[in-house]
Amino acid sequence: MKEEITVLSLFDGMSGGQIALKQLGIPVAKYYASEIDKFASDTQIYKMCGNGWTIDVIVWILSFMKK
Repeated sequence: MKEEITVLSLFDGMSGGQIALKQLGIPVAKYYASEIDKFASDTQIYKMCGNGWTIDVIVWILSFMKK
């Protein structure tokens, strides 16, 4: 059994990374994606079907800098 991975995809576009991982049969525990283009982000959300999170990478980075 393959170990599940956690993915952080910056500038994810239309979630091509997630599609490739699925086609390669690589199990993903969590898939975090960041995209600034609204249309690409909407496509991401549609393709992920609730299996991942679309995040604002700037807010995410700043939250770690405050710690």
